[in-house]
Amino acid sequence: DVVGTNDSARHGFVQADGKIVASGYTPMPTGVALADGGVQSTNEIVLLRLTADGKADATFGDGGVVATPHFVPANPATTPWGMAESYAVVPQSGGRYVTAGYGRAAASGAVDVVSFRYDNAGAADATWGNAGAVVFEEVGDVGGDDLGGVVGGTLTGGLGGGDDALEVVEVVD
Repeated sequence: DVVGTNDSARHGFVQADGKIVASGYTPMPTGVALADGGVQSTNEIVLLRLTADGKADATFGDGGVVATPHFVPANPATTPWGMAESYAVVPQSGGRYVTAGYGRAAASGAVDVVSFRYDNAGAADATWGNAGAVVFEEVGDVGGDDLGGVVGGTLTGGLGGGDDALEVVEVVD
C-alpha cells in the first residue's frame, strides 16, 4: 500500500546500482463532484524506488514514491479528469525512466497506449512527447489497450481487447 489506496504494481526491475524500481497505478480522488453525489476517482501512475537494501529511496519523489496525475483538465475543480496506468517501466540513459501503459485524456471513452518519462529524482518530464505524454492513438480501438510487459528493453502488449494482437513500441533516446 504505497499511497493509502488500492495500489497495483505491474512491472519492475533492478538497476545496476542495486536500486529497485517498480511502476503501476493507484486510484486517487480528484475532488470533482459527480451527478450521483459521489466524488470522481481516477487512476494515476505510481513509481516506487527502493535502495539496494530494500528501503524507500528518499532521493526519489516523496520518500521513494511518485504518484503522478496525468491528463488533468484546464479546470480540475469541476471537470472530470482523464486517467493513466503504467504496466511497464524501463530505464533510459541519464537515470531517466520511461513508463508505458494505457490511459485517456478525457474522463470516459476509448483508452490508448500512453507513455511518460521521469527524471532520476522522479519528476515528470514535460518535454517528453506532447506536453509530457506520448499517446499512441489506435484506429478502431474499441476494446482498450493493455500494455503488458517488457521483452529485451522493448515495451510490448496486446491491443484491441484481445490477447491475439501485439504491438511493439521501442523507446529510443
